[in-house]
Amino acid sequence: MRALTAQLAMELRLTLRRGENLVVTLGIPLVLLVFLANVDLIGSTTGESSRLDQLVPGILCVALISTGLVSLGIATAFERGNGTLKRLASSPLPRWALVAAKTAAVLATVV
Repeated sequence: MRALTAQLAMELRLTLRRGENLVVTLGIPLVLLVFLANVDLIGSTTGESSRLDQLVPGILCVALISTGLVSLGIATAFERGNGTLKRLASSPLPRWALVAAKTAAVLATVV
């Protein structure tokens, strides 16, 4: 269990170090929210508060999906390119613990 928590802590630190993860997690949803809040695509006559009430749930879904899928893909690609996955496979850390740590790191980032 100590190996799992140590790997989880390392995954969270690495998530904060990768600029691509931060762009996908924070940048894209914020840019989409600002853009869609300022552009009148449908030509509706509703007020600004109702427009934001309609946009925010969709932007949150985009943020969750992009964080969960893209960030994990980026992290795995970096680790494969650096040879980290081969080193982790030969370490005493079981493979299920590596997968659990990566999953927990993505869940912690999403929360």
